[in-house]
Amino acid sequence: MALTAGEAWGKPENVLPKRAWKDGIELSILALGGIVVCGMPQEEASKRVAVAYERGVNYFDCAPSYFNGEAEMKLGKALRPYRSKVFLAEKTGKRDAKGARAELEQTLERFHTDHVDFSAKNTLRREGQRNCFTRRRKRERRSIWGSRRITRRRQSG
Repeated sequence: MALTAGEAWGKPENVLPKRAWKDGIELSILALGGIVVCGMPQEEASKRVAVAYERGVNYFDCAPSYFNGEAEMKLGKALRPYRSKVFLAEKTGKRDAKGARAELEQTLERFHTDHVDFSAKNTLRREGQRNCFTRRRKRERRSIWGSRRITRRRQSG
């Protein structure tokens, strides 16, 4: 009986490769977005997360706005057995420090965790929001923070 390459190396087949990110962290080349677990029973969501993890996905991305928090709640429950082994990225659309802080606390509660590994702010506009995240990082509630701007391209005509 012939062995597959994965079996010979002691790894399951179809495991996603990882690439170096920062500080020695290696992330799967694909992330599982929390939005994919919306609209399905928790049991099915948990199965999908387990299969993804078994195949090498260690990067999960979510936002509180996905189906009014359903994504965070379902992904949070599904990730409980793996939380210490995965990289969790979050984002906020809140524009003020108070709103961003409240949203972060809600996210942490939904994910049953004390931190997220990366937080992005979509279209950062106010210094207050940045200060909120800087203070949170100092309290070690998130490992890394960043910002991202989403823009629409003009179509030429």
